[in-house]
Amino acid sequence: MKRDELLRLIAQGEGQQIDFKEEAIKPGRLAEALVAFANAEGGVILIGVDDSGHVHGVGDAKRAADNVVEAIGLCSPPLGIGLPQPVEMEPGVTVLVVDVPARLPRVYHTHGRYLRRAGSRNVALDEAALRRLLYERGELGYEAEPVAEASLADVDQTKVSDFRRRYEDVYNRDLALPNRDLLVAMGCLARDDQPTVAGLLLFGHETHRYFFEPHVSIARYRGESVGAEYRLDSRDYYGTIIEAAVAASDYVNEHVQIFSRLLSGKVVRQDVPQYPRFAIREIIINAIVHRDWSIKGSRVLVKMFSDRIEVQSPGPFPPPVTSQNIREEHQLRNPRIAQAFKDYGLIEKFGNGIDRVFEEVQAHPFRPRLPTFYDTGASVIVTLYGAVLPPEEAASPLYVEPARSGLNERQGKALEYLKTYGRIARREYSRMCGVSDTEAYRELSEMVAKGLIVRQGKGKGTYYALIP
Repeated sequence: MKRDELLRLIAQGEGQQIDFKEEAIKPGRLAEALVAFANAEGGVILIGVDDSGHVHGVGDAKRAADNVVEAIGLCSPPLGIGLPQPVEMEPGVTVLVVDVPARLPRVYHTHGRYLRRAGSRNVALDEAALRRLLYERGELGYEAEPVAEASLADVDQTKVSDFRRRYEDVYNRDLALPNRDLLVAMGCLARDDQPTVAGLLLFGHETHRYFFEPHVSIARYRGESVGAEYRLDSRDYYGTIIEAAVAASDYVNEHVQIFSRLLSGKVVRQDVPQYPRFAIREIIINAIVHRDWSIKGSRVLVKMFSDRIEVQSPGPFPPPVTSQNIREEHQLRNPRIAQAFKDYGLIEKFGNGIDRVFEEVQAHPFRPRLPTFYDTGASVIVTLYGAVLPPEEAASPLYVEPARSGLNERQGKALEYLKTYGRIARREYSRMCGVSDTEAYRELSEMVAKGLIVRQGKGKGTYYALIP
């Protein structure tokens, strides 16, 4: 840090990310400031500046630096922030700069005292605030918490059996565990047969008795702004989070604009959705799977506008993920829930979904804007931007009026294949359409749900046929 930059910081005064300390500060008091910054948004501590912002400097820079090192050693777990940086303000006047990075992955204390920066003060965390911070940073898994008032009777065994069948289809192998042992292995059942948060969210009979808000709410607007006068429709989704994720993403996909065009030199028509279908489903599923379930009275909120879709998920990004590094860094806040979605065939591969969202958007014929990710500190908002027809394309006679289609091109191709050959297996669909087995299973299951085809057989002998 240079002198001019340091002067600008001092001029701002003490605040959320700036603290002034005099040279005589004791290591124990300095350690409190360090953990307070580490448990908040990080910041800088300037040693050699008094509370009013007057620069006195440190008389013995080495001794002051040793003091900082001793203070760092009083923090637990170890706070690896590096050595303080000396900055000469004028000849003979040096200030030490201690930089505490933002979004550190752990929760820190000194001699059992947990503090957090709040404005210009370092405040002790009460039990609720500490527990919340531990959830946020992944040191406690809220999804694994037993729900005190719930019992095994609150778990819908029919839904567990349905999950078992999906698991066997996805992995093409039988699952021998009885339902209770399966729930324990998934982290859905704790000691004394008490369901966990994950267990009720995934398999609960009446989840609204324990999670009072809907899992997902959708609002669809006529234009580009929020307002009751512009609202076209709204939906709330309860049930299990798997049911809510599938229903919500299906609703959004069914209500996006489809551009339909006649391909030059061909008699077939190509449907081009305003948004890649995979991107919609992936962003909604991510919002449900990775949200902070410890935040009471919250829900995933989807807003559909004429030019974009906004998906808001409760809770900030789990460290070390940020809006800037989301394609490089991956962290599961709810690993049990995430694994269940993967086993159900709704997640293809951990750490791969966001990359594929970008790839699908970049491969769209009309190249819409890339998605944006914004962490408000209390929630994450993902925005998908709708495709806009280039002027020269919009004027082309190849384009007809916007249409609605419930199937993508791969699914349409599969229907034509079935009309000719009578049946298709998941592996055939995968090879023919150039998608993974998991994606093939998902798209074939969508066609089953729409009543277009029927699933026959079991395990390796499963195939799909047209409904007679």
